[in-house]
Amino acid sequence: LLCPVPTFAAGVSSNCAGRTLGTNCWTYCDMGYDGTPSKYMCSYGTELGLALDSGFTASTCTAVRRLGAPTGYKRRDNRTASVRELAAGSCDASEQAAGLTGTGLSHDCLGKDLDQTCIVACADGYTISGDPTVYMCKTDTFTATAGGSKLPTCKPDPCTMGQPTGVGVQHGCGYKSGGFFVTSITTGSTCAATCGAGYSGTAKTFTCQPSGVFSGTSPTCQALQCTALAMDAKFATAPCAGKTTGQSCIVGCADGWSLIGDPATYSCGTAGGFAGTAPTCHPNVCSSDGLPSGGG
Repeated sequence: LLCPVPTFAAGVSSNCAGRTLGTNCWTYCDMGYDGTPSKYMCSYGTELGLALDSGFTASTCTAVRRLGAPTGYKRRDNRTASVRELAAGSCDASEQAAGLTGTGLSHDCLGKDLDQTCIVACADGYTISGDPTVYMCKTDTFTATAGGSKLPTCKPDPCTMGQPTGVGVQHGCGYKSGGFFVTSITTGSTCAATCGAGYSGTAKTFTCQPSGVFSGTSPTCQALQCTALAMDAKFATAPCAGKTTGQSCIVGCADGWSLIGDPATYSCGTAGGFAGTAPTCHPNVCSSDGLPSGGG
């Protein structure tokens, strides 16, 4: 669902169109107006809508001069260009040269008319350091307006949800500490999910999305079979045949032997072998019944 964009005051523009729940946007002042950008969040209170972010007040843009019709602009080939030639999209080619394609940056500058302003902020999944910068399409180049010559610094956010899970799965996407998920994997970066010792399967890649949630499919890990349990003949080890990583079995005494105490539990470990303590088995004493009688 998209947040509806309210009608802002005169002289106020925004990049709030097309925002979804949990994303943010900015309002800023048009050319010929003076004021401070404000941050909004698409959230759900009683209904879906844009809410002013804490720490900000709504943009109030004050007219500072009356714009006249721009004429006589020069193109890069030094020929005089008409206003129509330098209208919508005339500055788009300068996007990269103006630094607007940097990692984590977001802007609404493309397609702007001559002398229209736009805002450069941080994309979803990044936290801004400082204020966004207002730019203007001037002649054929995007130029920062007065007081806004420095692009914002955008720090990628970590992903804390959607990490790989499953039996035998291990990953480098982060770890649990004190009930919290700790990670160095941030927006746009990836981590690997593999099958741990004692399991087999194909590794998968997870990507940290701007929403703060990892995307990817956990590998399917098949438990490996432990090697046969080698013990003396007095022990009954048949129940352990075919056991795989994480499974356990009960070892008792073979026929002709008596169990003293309890049977033993053996576990199939990740290294491919069994671990356990052997039970105590005593040999049975044969009776004399059935033996031939008499002497000589």
